[in-house]
Amino acid sequence: MSATSAYEITATFQITGRGVAAVIEETVDVEVGRPLHARITRPDGSVIDVTAHQEWLLRRHPLVGLEESQVPIGSLIEIGAHAS
Repeated sequence: MSATSAYEITATFQITGRGVAAVIEETVDVEVGRPLHARITRPDGSVIDVTAHQEWLLRRHPLVGLEESQVPIGSLIEIGAHAS
């Protein structure tokens, strides 16, 4: 993943059938409606790379294929264009 900003995840919640939503306080300038690449760095230093989708209205980022327990509060998320 290229150099991007990391944002602290302040809340998460499960979306049935879609994954976990990661809530951040900032508004980020990424394309809505297209798959994005997200890198989650958990507080223990472990990293998960996953596909995400930006949802502007609620500033949440559903992370496809993850469970809420995999994304502890305080994790950092980096978001960028999804590799084709």
